[in-house]
Amino acid sequence: MRKKNTKGQEGKIMSEEQKATHSKRMSGKGNPNWIGYYITPWGKFETLTEASKESPTGMSSGRLKDLCYRQYKVKTKNKYNLEVGKTPKEIGYYMELI
Repeated sequence: MRKKNTKGQEGKIMSEEQKATHSKRMSGKGNPNWIGYYITPWGKFETLTEASKESPTGMSSGRLKDLCYRQYKVKTKNKYNLEVGKTPKEIGYYMELI
């Protein structure tokens, strides 16, 4: 079984600059588990965090994920201040898979 850290890297501490570079490289398209873009009424984003920061209503990344992944489920409650009786895709929230 492979260990998380190799012997050569064990105990080493990353600088803040290294952490920022690694974090940027592993988010969005750089992440091997990345599956596509999040489409919202205010733009196209690689990550939920980016979409949440640009949200004019202050919508959380969890709410955006719910809307984008469940794009075909008709909304029966006004949970997210959206139009009742429409799907998130009709309003403009969905995933664009690659």
